[in-house]
Amino acid sequence: MTTPRRPQDRKPKAATGNFSFVHKGKTFTMPKPLSIIREPKFQRANRRRDTLDLGFTMIEALADDDPAILAAIDDMGEVEFSELDRRLGEALQGANDNPDAVGESAAS
Repeated sequence: MTTPRRPQDRKPKAATGNFSFVHKGKTFTMPKPLSIIREPKFQRANRRRDTLDLGFTMIEALADDDPAILAAIDDMGEVEFSELDRRLGEALQGANDNPDAVGESAAS
């Protein structure tokens, strides 16, 4: 007798690795994993920031202040940055849903 199949989780699984994005045909990978955002030290230090400030604080923390990554983000237009922000949010949500996996995403 075979074991009955259970429905599979339909949510996309977060891949292991660090968040990546593409800008002007070049792939940039954040040196720090998304998991640093869940660390109590980071959360406590940034708990009073407004939404916009917190968003850029997270980007800078993940980029580990890498000037090439930050310059690429600064060079983005509004639409491209909005897509990066959306994908980063999805990756962070995936990392929160599955703490053993760190999200990886690519924005164009």
